[in-house]
Amino acid sequence: MHRTLVCIGCLLLSWASLAAPKNTTPEDPLPDADRNDCFTIRFSKDRRVLDDKRLLVWENGEIPYLVELDRPLQYLSSGGHSITLIDGDGDGLMCRSLRDSIVVVDTILSKSRKVVGVTELDAQDIQVLEAKYKTSLARKKRGQWNRDS
Repeated sequence: MHRTLVCIGCLLLSWASLAAPKNTTPEDPLPDADRNDCFTIRFSKDRRVLDDKRLLVWENGEIPYLVELDRPLQYLSSGGHSITLIDGDGDGLMCRSLRDSIVVVDTILSKSRKVVGVTELDAQDIQVLEAKYKTSLARKKRGQWNRDS
């Protein structure tokens, strides 16, 4: 009887693991990109989350950078959470580094991930990302609103 219950438990556990949601983080949108760029944290104006592993940051409101994390950060793309850039080595730059990280601070427990890539984007890279994520990635100035409605 005990073995039967153990077998049933194992079967239920295996079915539950098969039904678990798959990783929804898209594959690398820019596979040939150089991930060794840096930007000044002090001048990073706006951020746009692409998925649980990638976000865009505009330096000085003009130059877009793709920031990639070592693994998905669950609350990053769910919206409504504060994202903090952490300069772990104190050089004023966000770079591909073991110390620089991204933190989502207003969840029950703060979550952080290491930055494994920073790529300065050109117009062609932006077009590739727009096609991949099926959205416009044009930076909107603070306070800008839709005048067509």
